[in-house]
Amino acid sequence: MDHPPSYLDATRRQDWLELVAPHVSVRDYPALCLVSKRFYDIFAPRLWHDPLTAARTLRLVQQYDYEWYFRFMLNHMKTVRTSTRALVTTIDLRGFALDVPRLSVEFGDVHVNQTLRLLASTFPWLRYIFLDGHGDVDVSLLASPVDTGAFGAPGFEAPLLLSVPSCQTKLASSFFASPYLERLVYLDISDVRGSIQNPILQRRISPRSLPHLRILKVRGRGLDLDDTTTYVLLESFKTQLWSLDLSGNRITDAILPEIVNLNFPPLSIRSGVSRFNIEGILSFESSGHNSYGKHAFIQDSQWSGSFSHPQRHLADAPVYTRTATQGAPQRATGVRSDGRAKIRSDSADAVKNLLADGLDTVPVEHVYDLDICRDGGGITHLYLNKTAISNRGLGRLIRESPGQLERLECSSPQLTIPPKGAAEPALPKWLGNIKKPRLYGAIGITHLLRPVWSSNLQELRIHHSFVTQVPTLAGTILPTMENIWLAETFLLPRAVLAYPQAFVPDMNPRLRSLTLTQIPRYSTGCLIDKLIGLLKLASIQERAIQESAKEPLTSSRHGPSMLPGLRHVHFQFELDPHAEKAKRDEEDILDAEDFSMSSDDFSFFASDSGGGWGVSSSSAASPSTRKTSTSTQPRQRLDNTSSDKQTAAESARLGSTAATPAGLGSTGGGSGSGGADGSERLTAYPYSETTDEYLPHICAWNGVEYTLPVWIGSGILSRSTKTQAVNEYMRNLCHSSLLSKVEPASPAHVLAGVPEGAFIFSDAWDAMLSPEPCRRSQIQHHGDGDGAAVDHITGSVLRRPKRGELGGMRDVIGAIKEWRKNTRRAFEEHQAALVTRREESAGGEEGLEKKEVKLGETHFYYTGRVEISIEDTLSSSVAGGAG
Repeated sequence: MDHPPSYLDATRRQDWLELVAPHVSVRDYPALCLVSKRFYDIFAPRLWHDPLTAARTLRLVQQYDYEWYFRFMLNHMKTVRTSTRALVTTIDLRGFALDVPRLSVEFGDVHVNQTLRLLASTFPWLRYIFLDGHGDVDVSLLASPVDTGAFGAPGFEAPLLLSVPSCQTKLASSFFASPYLERLVYLDISDVRGSIQNPILQRRISPRSLPHLRILKVRGRGLDLDDTTTYVLLESFKTQLWSLDLSGNRITDAILPEIVNLNFPPLSIRSGVSRFNIEGILSFESSGHNSYGKHAFIQDSQWSGSFSHPQRHLADAPVYTRTATQGAPQRATGVRSDGRAKIRSDSADAVKNLLADGLDTVPVEHVYDLDICRDGGGITHLYLNKTAISNRGLGRLIRESPGQLERLECSSPQLTIPPKGAAEPALPKWLGNIKKPRLYGAIGITHLLRPVWSSNLQELRIHHSFVTQVPTLAGTILPTMENIWLAETFLLPRAVLAYPQAFVPDMNPRLRSLTLTQIPRYSTGCLIDKLIGLLKLASIQERAIQESAKEPLTSSRHGPSMLPGLRHVHFQFELDPHAEKAKRDEEDILDAEDFSMSSDDFSFFASDSGGGWGVSSSSAASPSTRKTSTSTQPRQRLDNTSSDKQTAAESARLGSTAATPAGLGSTGGGSGSGGADGSERLTAYPYSETTDEYLPHICAWNGVEYTLPVWIGSGILSRSTKTQAVNEYMRNLCHSSLLSKVEPASPAHVLAGVPEGAFIFSDAWDAMLSPEPCRRSQIQHHGDGDGAAVDHITGSVLRRPKRGELGGMRDVIGAIKEWRKNTRRAFEEHQAALVTRREESAGGEEGLEKKEVKLGETHFYYTGRVEISIEDTLSSSVAGGAG
């Protein structure tokens, strides 16, 4: 309760009926209301506050929903006392009269729309309206009730919550300006038919019309809600909203800085010096870059970088405010939460329960004093699912926010690989006519979800590559199974090479819930290992918290509280490719006649326009032109350190001079200057101009140009496996198109070999996610006719999977459930053994009664909640849990 009780409530003795009422069956309420006035005062509000739900509980047969509802609204309410009608606070049509034929003879011509006009005059205390899923309902009728004189009358209350997603009625601008809606705290107009562009641009959806609105959900507006319209919406509400859902809209990275500037408070709540040993600390530079934002490094202690500090699972000490008007300590501006208090839920049911505080006992004068109704805190819950937000844009949003986000969702960030200019790899036969392949993933941003950046984050929904490092490949003509195989066998090694640091639970012990999206149903084994590894690490975290709780410092009731750790893991899977109705016929895919082989060059890099992967303009030349060009040019050798005998033999047979591309300059005979240890020096720019490891680079930030030393390495390619990422980075630097964007080295960069505290060219690093271009002469041809290009860094073979390889892919859901079953069995065996010891000891063994089964090793059973669901491309549906 966020408000103090009245004097009478504080001094009166509580009736025993109030204590037992929550435990009485709803079916007994009608009879109990007839016992006495005292019983009526207790049970009538419980029976009447949500009449449609109560009717269903009282065994109303679904096929009679319409007849019962019309009789209730049009006939019965005319005879009910006003005091009884005032007990109705909720009209919930979710799951009511859905997919039910209208068989009523008495109300054959009546529509639900005719009852919407009556709601305001019939139920003066109606606070919560749910019309979810009723596509034929005209929601606009709510704004023009029959009895408009009720507005402002004594005893009349305007609704606080309106949820109308998926309704197919166009909402006019005047709808949002209705005085009936001016007290709304929660508004969900997702997937509603028609445009809301005009109401936004006309400032009808704004604090002027909705001064108390705190939660706004506008999912699925598509082309209606672009960056321009979204900016007007954000500029109108500023920090009034604390929850905003923009999922399914045409917004891009361009809108993210506006969210930071308009909807976040200016004060940062991130970790300070006092948390340095545990979490590290941020060191902000005076420099920045227009594509990155303000530069900042994470300075780690000897424990924080490995997430191993003994006190990492302790909650923050309480924070107290000087005055009561500052609100709860954990909501104080500029103060981060202690990590133990659960965040506010912004679901419709949760908001209703919070506003009701039981059975609507909150007086109207105290409603807006509740925590969820307070103004000025800015957005803490942000939803960016199924938008055009990129992986880099999401990272910048987190960096430039003050660290106050408590719930963040971005299910499918776009992963764009920078182009390397004119250099093009070969086109394997089986890739044929790929048009616009797309990559999705959350790779390289794990450090931004640490408490040092995201201090208040407790719930996260993000692409599965955040943990697995496997991006999603889509938009090809290949079957889904082959895309999955290609992503794991070819893209995964490159992702691990560039960003070796994946998320682990102790990276952010304050995180309670983690949802991983777009998980493929089948795997070669790598993805399964990583998902099970997450559950295993979560169990190890439980063990660490269990052990820490027994320490003298924390076991005392005066000691600090423990963080709960990761308590909920939700795996959201894509549809089973074998069950898709639009599944391509595999025999047609195998037919080479269906492929266009008019291009010799294929690029796994993003096009210059930034639109995912694509074939470059050079591939548009005629076959004869390309054939002549490739035959007169010396063959490129991209791997000077490679020991691949077949490639070397092919080069020797053709008498190649081994001329190198722009990314790998040579000296003398074109093979480079080799050292005794097999190392080789690059001779193209920038290494042709300097021997220094740092290159002065002119950057622009806030309209000011300055020079920044950027690390480029020594230019010497080493055979050591520890320097593979650095070798590839230095090769990429020889492409001038990759020398524009500068960013500070992240912990993942440092693990890959970049000096701590250095600046790097981000495009040159991210280009590592795609293989070095190679020519057709370097493709290995197998007996089955498929072409295969060997990645000289990872050793992965770019080729089409064979039938046996696809058939051998494992069911990911089955593997996870099997792991949960086996670990649960082992855990229960440990519990049974402990019970047996207690029975046999009969009190003889000291401390045995207080002893509990240790979590983590050796059984690795995770006692938190694991949930599994199947997510459609357009909607989500829960398919079941994994125990």
